[in-house]
Amino acid sequence: PRSGFGRLNAAALVRAAERIRGVGERIDATSGDVAVGQSIPDGGAPLSIPVTVGDVGEIEEVRVTVSAVHPYRGDLSASLVSPSGTRIPLFRSAAADAGTDLNATFTSPAFFGETAFGQWRVEVRDEVEGD
Repeated sequence: PRSGFGRLNAAALVRAAERIRGVGERIDATSGDVAVGQSIPDGGAPLSIPVTVGDVGEIEEVRVTVSAVHPYRGDLSASLVSPSGTRIPLFRSAAADAGTDLNATFTSPAFFGETAFGQWRVEVRDEVEGD
């Protein structure tokens, strides 16, 4: 049967659904705390923090907690880079945020299906010079 605007081909949808592989048993893995002990450079050069993760299988979602001491939290931005090179922003700088320090957890499904094994990087930037 033909389908077009406003019509669905139910048989084709069922066949497609049968090919979808499910998500396996949930496994939580953590790198633990990674103490950096370095300052975030002013003006946009990233502080790259390596995080090694063991072989725990494929990813459904990633949770990252970032803690930083900084006089202007809104100057900061951060990205997470997987071992395969996938890069996602965790948060962007926000000039209106004049608060100090940062302690926040970010969750993303952007790495779905990638292997967790390898060296990840958290890249933190201070986008504004002079503090």
